[in-house]
Amino acid sequence: MFGKDNNLTNLYSQVKLSIVKFAKYESIKFKHITYY
Repeated sequence: MFGKDNNLTNLYSQVKLSIVKFAKYESIKFKHITYY
């Protein structure tokens, strides 16, 4: 039970991290596009 919960939490944090990275990358790209 705890193992499953832990895996789920790890997965969630990994997904959250990649979403944050993606959002940062997208916003930088967006700024880059709007800059030019």
